[in-house]
Amino acid sequence: MNIVFTYAFRNLCNRFKSFVVICVCATVSFFMLDMSMTSYNFARFELVDTKRVVKCDPKRVYKLSVTSFNIHDEEQAKRREAFYKEVKALGQVEDIGWYDYGKRITKDGITVKTLVMPEGLLAITTGKPMTAGAKEENYCYVGEGVKDLISGTELVFKKSKGKTDTHKIVGSIPSDTRWFTSSLGFALPIDYSKSIDDYVVINEVEYEVDEEWRYTYYNDFEMYVNMLVLMKEGSSVKDAKEIEQLAVKYDLVIDFKNFSEMYDEYMKNNRDELMTYGGRVLVMILLVTISISSACTVSILLQKKQYGIMFCNGVRRIQVYLICIIENALTVVISAAVAYMLCNMTYTANMPTQFEKDTYAYIHNSLNMPILIGIYVAITFVASIIPLYILKNYRVTDMMKGGD
Repeated sequence: MNIVFTYAFRNLCNRFKSFVVICVCATVSFFMLDMSMTSYNFARFELVDTKRVVKCDPKRVYKLSVTSFNIHDEEQAKRREAFYKEVKALGQVEDIGWYDYGKRITKDGITVKTLVMPEGLLAITTGKPMTAGAKEENYCYVGEGVKDLISGTELVFKKSKGKTDTHKIVGSIPSDTRWFTSSLGFALPIDYSKSIDDYVVINEVEYEVDEEWRYTYYNDFEMYVNMLVLMKEGSSVKDAKEIEQLAVKYDLVIDFKNFSEMYDEYMKNNRDELMTYGGRVLVMILLVTISISSACTVSILLQKKQYGIMFCNGVRRIQVYLICIIENALTVVISAAVAYMLCNMTYTANMPTQFEKDTYAYIHNSLNMPILIGIYVAITFVASIIPLYILKNYRVTDMMKGGD
């Protein structure tokens, strides 16, 4: 009996090596899929981080996708000014800000950082000026709540994972950003060498600009932006709809969504997309691994010189084949499941875990993974013994020694 368990333990060790390799490969595959989607759809980080930073009920936050901003369009600038005044007159808005998707065109491409103040919803974007002929320096677009910033003031940009950057305002309000001056806020040039506390970086994206975009930039540049509106506590959807109607009145709105609903919808679509891509890769991993692993294991078990296994009849041979195939199939399925959990834990760990569902997902995966591994070890150990009992007409000592 000791020899039986020795053989089973030896097989378990060999199978566990395969298990670890499959876990690593599958985890890397899932992670690469996740990163590939993030590379072209970084809005996830904007949505998640914004919801984390705004210390209020997300249901009070609304997003308006605004029609194009044309810095040369005087008529449009007047409409925006009129819109801001009417919004403030409503008395239901606590704060208002903008964010875009980094489409700031310069001669050499551009790096954009979008930030949000925790006590309000003032979007801050640092990047290069959007006006032809402007100096090649960085700007910090701030909201109305920080108008008292003057030259020499240091801004502390708190990044994710506790990191910070210090930037210093090095000038007054540039004349070429007059179009941005309003009740919304204004633009200030900042020095990137040096870091308003509790600002969080939402994204940082680099764009390569081709000749066609450069031509557009120097002639009639337009951009599409999103307006974020933070309603006061106790405000209703009806109050928010009034703002929407004002935006429509001044021809500024494309769509109008509650931020909380938008977040949930986006995350659902994002996870569905991840599952679609991940599912394809998982199927490929399963098919290839099961085929190769099963073939190798069965081949080893059937080698007379190594194990001394001789089959009396086809029935027992089929039984051993089935046991080997089932064992390997379980190995791949369970290891792939563990790999997905590892990837999902990494995915949710980067999210604001104070959200109930994200915290639950993280804890849920943390608890399930060791249980799943334990089940795998037990199944593999038992599956290692079964073939020996199927071949009980043959001496175990002979099988281990390689005798006939």
